[in-house]
Amino acid sequence: MEKLIQQAEKNASAASQFANSASQIQQTTGNAVLQLKRAADDSENAIKQASKNAQDALDASIKSSHLDERAWVGIVRVDNPEGSATPNSVFVK
Repeated sequence: MEKLIQQAEKNASAASQFANSASQIQQTTGNAVLQLKRAADDSENAIKQASKNAQDALDASIKSSHLDERAWVGIVRVDNPEGSATPNSVFVK
């Protein structure tokens, strides 16, 4: 009978150790899942920011090309038919 009691105590101790190990594994796994979720969220945010930056760069490039399409105006010649420069006698062609 004594042998049965010792064996039962041994089995109970082993079961307790197994339960502790399982709890630690569960906690470690939970922590790993949280870290992976954080990493996935960070990656998603980085992708969104990179996409926004790319769109901003594209928009700036399009705006710049539109500026190049506008007509440019410049002075070709200045004449002063009266010989001296006065505010009312200068003609621009």
